[in-house]
This record gives sequence, structure tokens and C-alpha cells, in this order.
Amino acid sequence: MTATRSSLQCIHMNRIALYCLIGCCTWALCLTCLPRAQAQTSKWVKTGVTGRLVYVPDADGDRILDFSMVGYGAGKKPIPTDIPVAIHIDPIAGDNTQHIQNAINFAASRPLVNGFRGVVELGPGKFDVFGRLTINASGVVLRGSGGGDSLATNTHIVSQNRTDSVVGSTPVIDIQGSSSGTTRGPQIQVLDKRVPVGAQSFRVASTAGMSVGGMVEIFRPSTQPWIEALGMHLIPDGKHWSAGDRDLQWHRTITRIEGNRVFIDAPITTALDTQWGGGTIRTFNAPNVIRNIGVENLRGQSLDAREETNELRTPSFVRFTRVADGWVQDVETRHFSYASVFTSEADGTRHITVDNVRSLLPSGVVTGGRRYSFAMDAQYSLVMNSHADSGRHDFVTGSDVVGPIAFVNSTTANTRADAGPHHRWGNGLLFDKITVSGNAINVQNRWTSGSGHGWAGANVVVWNSQANSYIVQSPPTAQSWLIGSTGTINAGNCHLGTGVTCAGYYDSHGTRVSVGGTQSLYEAQVNDAAEIRDFHWTGGEGQWSSASNWDQSLAPAVYRMANRDYLLGDIDNFVHDGAGSVDNAFVDPAWAASIMRNSLAPIVGFDAGAGSQNVAFTIQHQLDPNERVLHAFLAMSLKQNATGSSADDFLQLFDMHPASQFTFSQLGWAAQVNATTPFVGVIDLGAYVDLLQTGSANVLVSNDCGIDWAMYVATVATPVSDATGPRVFLDGGGAVTLDHTPAAINQLQIGGRDGSGQLTLTADARLSVTNDLLQFDNGTLQVELAASSVNQPPLMQVNGLAVLGGTLEILLADGFNPMADQTFQLLTANGGVSLAFQQVLLPSLETGLQWNLLTGPGSVSLQVASVPLNGIAGDVNQDGVVDQLDVEAFVAGWMTTGHLGDFHKYIHGDLNLDGFTDLLDVFILHQALAAGQGSGFPFELLNSPTVPEPATHCLGSISIVGLALLARRSRGPVRFRHSINFFS
Repeated sequence: MTATRSSLQCIHMNRIALYCLIGCCTWALCLTCLPRAQAQTSKWVKTGVTGRLVYVPDADGDRILDFSMVGYGAGKKPIPTDIPVAIHIDPIAGDNTQHIQNAINFAASRPLVNGFRGVVELGPGKFDVFGRLTINASGVVLRGSGGGDSLATNTHIVSQNRTDSVVGSTPVIDIQGSSSGTTRGPQIQVLDKRVPVGAQSFRVASTAGMSVGGMVEIFRPSTQPWIEALGMHLIPDGKHWSAGDRDLQWHRTITRIEGNRVFIDAPITTALDTQWGGGTIRTFNAPNVIRNIGVENLRGQSLDAREETNELRTPSFVRFTRVADGWVQDVETRHFSYASVFTSEADGTRHITVDNVRSLLPSGVVTGGRRYSFAMDAQYSLVMNSHADSGRHDFVTGSDVVGPIAFVNSTTANTRADAGPHHRWGNGLLFDKITVSGNAINVQNRWTSGSGHGWAGANVVVWNSQANSYIVQSPPTAQSWLIGSTGTINAGNCHLGTGVTCAGYYDSHGTRVSVGGTQSLYEAQVNDAAEIRDFHWTGGEGQWSSASNWDQSLAPAVYRMANRDYLLGDIDNFVHDGAGSVDNAFVDPAWAASIMRNSLAPIVGFDAGAGSQNVAFTIQHQLDPNERVLHAFLAMSLKQNATGSSADDFLQLFDMHPASQFTFSQLGWAAQVNATTPFVGVIDLGAYVDLLQTGSANVLVSNDCGIDWAMYVATVATPVSDATGPRVFLDGGGAVTLDHTPAAINQLQIGGRDGSGQLTLTADARLSVTNDLLQFDNGTLQVELAASSVNQPPLMQVNGLAVLGGTLEILLADGFNPMADQTFQLLTANGGVSLAFQQVLLPSLETGLQWNLLTGPGSVSLQVASVPLNGIAGDVNQDGVVDQLDVEAFVAGWMTTGHLGDFHKYIHGDLNLDGFTDLLDVFILHQALAAGQGSGFPFELLNSPTVPEPATHCLGSISIVGLALLARRSRGPVRFRHSINFFS
């Protein structure tokens, strides 16, 4: 038993030390959060007042895309690390192709468990392969022993193929699903005149056959008028584009349907515009796309030696085709003539992550079609933390590629050509913190290059990157953004005629920008889209269920986040489409009546150009039960009446109260709104979230300004079922009362370095914690007891460790008087209990009764016991009064008393008769003194040299600041620590 207890003590002490370290680190991190000089910001993506992102559209409604959903798991979950090994193999002499393939086939034959069949683990050494490796079943991971140089500890897969050609992307490892069984429903027309870049919702003629969670294919035709608007019909030498050449298809998942408005999981990356053919949507199902495939922790190589100009070899290492949720990570490749990783745009390929991959020493002549280190053509592809050396187009996309696709935090060296979209309308791309050493990042009209590349990219974002130079152009009908980057800007050639310019949007060139607390746009967007799990009490007193008192403005739970965008009116440069169109916006009757009471000017809708008018509308959107708007912004395209002035124009929000009126001067719009060029004004509504919870918001722009369209984007939190629950931190001061039984939470912290905290559990409350409970010295736990609490399951169930410091205070419900032999289970903790209370405050009991605090290895409870002998609790010397003499008797009797009878136990200080004079008895005497003398227990007497050191169990002198009082087994000894030493 002693050995067991020692082990338990070590485990507890290590965990407590860890928590103390975490606290110190948190404090250090807080020091880094002190006010600093304001970071440079972008005009296109801003940090709103709630900390969430605000996107600024241009006059066409196009805005920077949200890329948060790219990569494995749609950006919502990490690549798993706990997949079991299905089979382990070591290299054999000669050709290992079938050797590895047999292992892959074995793993593929196993059943799927949580989406995976298992890992094919390759031992260290060299695996020569003369053929091709194929993975065509879900849930198979190919994992090596490392990608370093030494074959003693690392895995090298070396292709010895000398018959392949550089033409194409033939890989060593071909990960491929099947196109069989793919079905598509009938085409349904998109109704909006223009669905802008970045939009994630639009109106459709019918939602028949569609459902939330279902896949759809969105189609945009490449019509001849659009080809001509781009100038691509003029490319000479027979390289021109023709109608149908650049048709685009997006594969999206429906996230929501409101009436005839469909919401999708990722943005549109080229606008659907009726003047260029509009767009359609149809259901889409690709049942034989395979999922959850990974290649990791190894080196891939083409031939033993580089043989730089020899192109008879396998050109690529890994290719993904019809794969959803795949990855390549911690891999080094050498000598490939085409790509380290290639993701195909074939039906259904999506959500592929390439992380920490190094593409080194490529082979092949330095010319077209070679050295495309990371060639990402599949939707939702992500390359991050990767490096290419001696490549040409290192971060690149091909023709007709639709995003979102992101290249993040990656570098090149000895670069032979530019990075960027390579040809024929690669759209919806992000180059975020990309460093191209010795070359350029270009998004441009490449005209006759190659086979007629033309407009290589559109709606591309280059963010906080570094290169020698940039050509970032916006094609007609589309945009591109160059933000916060370093390097020379070159105009390039638009090839659209003399004097025609096509410059993209340039912002903060030469100075990096920050948004959402980071310099990476992708990181900020991922943070913005992440589930909410952490909740901090903001101070004051309040109820657990009161959303406004938590820093997330939500009651603790797990919430899924979604940005829902609503286009009001249509994007058509102030063309009014008649009485029955969306230009006649809905106006709440009460709002209209309120306007008419305050103004003689008429109420008009969108695209009205007259002066002295009230442009009014009411935003309407749906909120499901328990959903809450956490943030929102409103954008409007404004133009002044030709004969009027915007000097006295104003915006009225929500109601007619004077505080709800904002003049254009106050908004900074007065100098920007004019009669010739539309100006897009954006209102951050984050300060008004309490007014956005009805699903309705009133808007008025008054006097001499018209509105072409309005865009309302709301960030909505939806509670989701999750067994792990949220993490709760009561460390902002104030007191939280829990008067019900909420869903389980993941972790609870009361007090801490960021501030004090108090949790009050009423008699009706129960709390389940799936991980640890930490109560610091400045934390207070109040527990109310009632008749319903007697001999009942614990008020708090903790599955992890419970570390309890600070104050425990027991309250009694009105009219409740505890009786002898009643027990109250306060807490159980499967991971053990460490008690380090600085004080325990107990209510008075009737004469003849006393509280006994009982602890076990994983429990804390209170018991009402009859006081033996004269019935006066704490009367150690039995003289009828509790006073200083009892304290002296208690100190003198401090010893193990298990061999004594009850009378002698009590007079030796064992006040709860458990066989030991210890901390629990101190609590009883302290309470008795407080009740009878109005003073606390004089702990300094325990330093008296007359206090003997017990021989039967060790008591240490440990500071309570360390929160390290170890739990004891039931009715065993307890270690008591105070800020002074009482044993020497």
C-alpha cells in the first residue's frame, strides 16, 4: 500500500507541477499581450470590434475569399496521429513494388474503423520499386520511419523506372478513387443577376432534390461574349479561347437552405453573372471517391542519381485523383522531373493537405512542363510549411482550376521561374506568406505563352509574401489582390490594346499587414471559423446560463461557427428592374411607419436615383433554436444623386432613436460618396449583436444617396452535440451561480493568474467535468446543501484530476437543518483529488452535531456526526467551552490515535474519530472556534516545538501556494500544508 500511495503522490505532484508551469507560461504570454504600436491593417480584410473578420467588397460585390475550409478535414480537424498499424514490412532485395503493394492490399482488406483501415508501416532502409504503387481503398496510410539521409533509421522509396516520360504526371504512388457510380441531377437556374466572388449563398429557381449535407455541382458556362470581354478570342497563332473552353464546375456541400436561398460550404471563386451566361446548380454524388489516405514520414526519389537531363523516369512522387481528405506530410522528395505532389481536378478530388514537404534536386531540362514542385489542381487543396529548391513553377495551378486553393507559409530557393497560376483561368487562389527566392509571383495575362495560356489566374490573393517582383493583374470581370507584400511591382502587359491597364488591387505594399491577431490570412480565417470551446467569465455576478456574461456571448457549450451572407437587391450598377424585382426591398411595416412619422421624403428601394429620398429595407434571416449571432457587418454600394449633396446624408440603423443615426461625416463616407463612381461603405455591427438576435434589422439611408445593393454577413453560432464539452474558466473576477444541470464540460478552472473566480452550485445543480478541475488560491467554490442532497450522487463528477485550493464554503438552503449521520457527496474525481483549501467555511449545526470533512483517493464529502461526550464540538478538554485551552490540548495531542478508545481519541484531538489527528480535525476545531470565539484557528501554535512528529506517517511542510495537498485513501492520513512550517 505504501508503494501504491507513493506512486499516486508522484503522479499527482507531476500533474500539479505541470499546471503550475502552465500558469507561469500563461502569465508570460500575457506579458506579450501588453499594448503595442498599432499593426498595419488591410483595407480589404479588417479585424472587427468582436475580434472577428470583416471583409470589404468592391463595387461589384467581389471580396477576398474565405480559405479556412481548405485541406484535410475541411480545416476543422488535424491530420490524425493515432491510426493503428495494420502491417509492418522491411525492404527486400530487388524490386519491392509487389512487396509494398501486397502490404497496401492487406491493409485495404481490413474493415473501416472510424474511417481508417490502418497504417502500412515501412521500416528503415531502401525500397527499390520498378513499377507503380496504387492505393484505391479508403482509410490506408503509408508511413515510413523518417525522411532523413541515413538508411539505418529512415525509409527511402526509390523509383528505378527508366521508361516513363516527363509528359504527364505519372506518379510512384497513385492514390485514386473511381468515377463509377457518379450521378448528377437536373440543372437548376441560379436567380441572382450576379453572385459575386466570395459569396457562399445565392437564390435558385428550385431546391427540389437538395438537402443540407448533400453535394452539389455549380456550373458556370464560358460563353463567347465572356471570352471576348477577356480578349481571349484575339490570341494569335490559333491559340485563342472559344466558347466552352473554360467552363467551370465547383463541388460544394449544402450547409443550409432558407426558402429559395442555398448556402454552401465554400465561396464562389468566379462570379456567376447573367450577362456572361449566369450559372446553374444540380445535385452531385460521387460514391466511389476514396477518403482518409495519407503518405508520411519518408523520402521519395526518382532513380539513385539525379541524372539531371535524363527525363526517362517516373516524373512525380504522389498523385491524388478522386480522393477526399488526403495528405502528404513530413516527406522529402528528390530527382522528380514534374512534381512532388500533384492533385488532380478530376471529379470529387478535394481537401488534400501537403504539409512539411521538401522538394529537392529535381531533374529534367529547365523548360516548359517540368519542375512544377507542388501542382495543386484540386479544389480545397492546401500546401503549407513546405519548401522547393531548384524548381520552376513551385507553387502552381493548371487550367480551369477552381478554388479555394491555398499555399501558406512556404519557401523556395534557386527558383528558375515564377510562382502563381500557370494558365487558363486558375481562380480562387491564395499565396499567403510565400517567399520566392530569386524570382517572381505573377498573376497575369500570359497571352501566347505555351499553348495559349492567356489569363492565367483570376480572383487571386497574394498576402504578406516576398519575391523579387510581382505582376498582379485583374482580368476584365474579375479581380486580384496584392496585399502587404515585398518586392517590385511590375505592370506587365494586359494585351487588351494600347493604353489599357489591368492593375490588381494593391494594398500596403512593402509593409506586412495583420488581421485577427496574425500576419497569416489563412491562420486568421481558420481561427475565425473554428468551433468555440473556451469560455471565460467576464466579471460581476450572474447565472451560468447568462450568455452576455461570458466572453463569447454564449452560454458554455460547443458551437459550430458559420458566416451566412445575404445579398439584398442585385449587383447591376443601379439598374432598376421593376416593381416585382428584388430592387423593391422588403420594409417592415412598423419601420416604414416610423420613417414616415419622421420624414416627408418618400421611401424607395434599391437603384432609385432621385434626391430627397429614404432608401429603406429590412434585413431578414432565419435563426434556428439556440443559435446566436456573434458578429455581423453590412456593406452597401452607394452613389450620390447627380444634383444633390451627401453632406447631410445619414445612416439610420435598427430604430429611429437619435443614437442610432450616423452621418456620412461620422462614418468617414462624406468625401468618398460621389455621383460618378459607386462607393462601398461597410458597417461593423459587432457592437450591436444584442439587436441582431431577432433575425431582423432595419436600415435607412436618407437624403441624396441611392443604393445599388446591400450585403449582410452574420457570424452565427450553432450548438452541436459533443461528448467532450467546452472548457470553462472562471478567472475574470465575479461569481457564477449554477442552478441547473448543464451538459458536461471538458475542463473547469476557478481562479488563476488572470483573476479570481467563484462558482456557486445550488442544491438543484449537478456538474460533470470530463477532464480536470483546477481551483486556485483565489478561487472559491460555494455549495448549497438541501434535503435533496442527502446521500445522493456527488454534486460534481470529475473524470480527471481535481486540484482544490482557495476556499470551500458550504451554504444551507432555506429551512434545511442537517441531522446526524447525513452525508453529502461533494465531489468525486476518477483521476484523484488534491486538497489544498486555504479555508473551509461551514454553517453552524445544532448543539451536539459537528461537520466531518471526509476525503478518499478520489472523493470529497461532508458528514454530520454526533459530538461525543459532552456534545460540544471542538471541546477537546471537555471543560464545556471551546477556547485557547482546547487549542493547546489539540496541539499537545497531535498524534496517531487509532489504538485508543473514542474518549481518549477525542481528548487527544481526533475530533472526527477517524483514527488520526490531522487536517480534518483542524477544520472542526477552526469552525468551533469561529462559532464560539469569533476567531480562526491559531495555526502558529502548530509550529510549537512541543508538537511531536508522528512516527506512523510522514507529514511534510509544503506551501499551500503550490496547490499540492495530496489525497489520502479513505480514512487514512492527510497531509496538511499551510504557508508556515508546522513540523520540523
